[in-house]
Amino acid sequence: MPLLAGSLLTLAFSQAPGDLFTKAPPVVDEALRARLNKFYEAHRDGKFRAADAYVAEDSKDTFFEADKRRCKTFEIAKITYAEQFTKADVLTLCETSMLMPPQGVIELKLPLASKWKVVNGEWFWYIEPRAGRESPFGQMFPGAGNEGGIPSSIPKGPDVKDLLRMVKVDKNVLKFRGATGGTDELRISSDLEGEAQLTIEAPSAPDLTISLDKATLKAKETATVAVRYAPAAGQPRRVPSTFEFRIRVQPLDRVIPVQVAFN
Repeated sequence: MPLLAGSLLTLAFSQAPGDLFTKAPPVVDEALRARLNKFYEAHRDGKFRAADAYVAEDSKDTFFEADKRRCKTFEIAKITYAEQFTKADVLTLCETSMLMPPQGVIELKLPLASKWKVVNGEWFWYIEPRAGRESPFGQMFPGAGNEGGIPSSIPKGPDVKDLLRMVKVDKNVLKFRGATGGTDELRISSDLEGEAQLTIEAPSAPDLTISLDKATLKAKETATVAVRYAPAAGQPRRVPSTFEFRIRVQPLDRVIPVQVAFN
């Protein structure tokens, strides 16, 4: 057997079955990966207008209207080429934060499926016109299975109403008489399985003292915020008037406003 023929046979049998017909030429693969990196870098940085430059013209409306999520980091996990290396299915791992009740905010890597095609010599993200809800990372089919075992989209977290149910206060207004000192309290409770971190944000007020009995709120626990009003002699608060401070809750990054009313 000629040496060249033997070398080619050795190369062929050293690859996985089908590699000779599905593995893209290096120049094609490098071009797609360069475009993928730019596309997901824009999602990482929250610059979705920049990501639009890598979206096919016939898919721009869908991309504009779709839900988008930032990736803290990303990794191109798998590329499957088709139609003589002019189309590709891409699986990308996206590290992101998601709110998963009742646990709270968690960090995870989500597998994202996307489709790419060559248009005028460049690779572009695109969607195929099929039934289903489109997203920049593929299609969402409620109740349907994933194609090829690859999740087609990023699941959405709960809305603002869900946030309000997880950490709540028993009242948002504390009341005092303008000329009389005293103390009033509110209680803040958590339905998270994990811990919530509490901090008080308030403008300077010499006649008000705001205290929090615990900065870390565990599952099913309750914390107390106490406000003490001590007017200086001859300088009571005018009535009616209000003072506002905020309770910040992490990792939800939720702000709960509280009013102090003088009647």
